[in-house]
Amino acid sequence: MYQLKKSISVVLLFISIAPLISSQQIYNLDLESSIELAKERSKTMLILKQSQKKASFDLKAATSSFKTHVDMDLIIPQYSETVNQFQDSAGISFYPVRQNQLSSILTINQPLPTDGFLYIRSGMESFADYYAHDRNAQISSSIGLQQPIAAFFGYNQLRLGFKQAKLAYDLSSKQLKREELDLIYDISQAFLVCFLFMNR
Repeated sequence: MYQLKKSISVVLLFISIAPLISSQQIYNLDLESSIELAKERSKTMLILKQSQKKASFDLKAATSSFKTHVDMDLIIPQYSETVNQFQDSAGISFYPVRQNQLSSILTINQPLPTDGFLYIRSGMESFADYYAHDRNAQISSSIGLQQPIAAFFGYNQLRLGFKQAKLAYDLSSKQLKREELDLIYDISQAFLVCFLFMNR
């Protein structure tokens, strides 16, 4: 009974838009063309396609979280100029401060299945004090490991995020396929009803 109501609704929709189509352009549609047109015009299909596309992007982002990441922080340059005061037994004196700082830090992170990550960090910093005529530079490198203790007790954020993204993508794909099959069924049934009505 429910499918019959849906078929009648589709037939009524065809009948209602027929004058509009005839006033603009006449389409000779077979069953396959009707199904393709319905897929393109169905709001539900369009919404589900966008949901699947978003889920696909989320899954790609979750997958990329297992890959090596490279980040770079740059300060080029950071110049400051001010006036400071100095107080001693002779009184208060003022002197200008003009400083410039350049720095660069490169960090390479490799996520681990245990929800931690290994990192290699290398940096270079240059500092200049123009008032004190002081210049210095330094280079630093370090290798480290960061590991959340909670991951050893069952909560692994990296794997959980991937599983959630994979389930969301599978669910959106199934919903889209189900809606597509329902639409094909409804259009096929409505097409048959129209055919029988026109050839009775």
